[in-house]
Amino acid sequence: MKLCLCFEENNLYAGTVLYELGKGIHTQYIASNPLGRQNGSVDFLMNELMNEYRTKKAFLSFGTSHEADGLNLGLLNWKEGFRLENYCLDSYHIPICSAKN
Repeated sequence: MKLCLCFEENNLYAGTVLYELGKGIHTQYIASNPLGRQNGSVDFLMNELMNEYRTKKAFLSFGTSHEADGLNLGLLNWKEGFRLENYCLDSYHIPICSAKN
């Protein structure tokens, strides 16, 4: 697990937590401040990570694009802006114990 930051001099603009998996990497907790959103720091950071891991890992996961209300189209469009493919993954809820009152 790594904390990846985008900053210039002492000004922090954006960051993400990066998990290195067997064949891929996964970003989580992607964030930026107002200046970072204005200057495209998250996009810059994601491009840097993709370039760094392009020959080292088989895939990059941005995680789910779903929320409680369904698909987050804004988030999905942002991800597709990196020319990444989307995959549908099955999700299963399996009870492992029963709660008795």
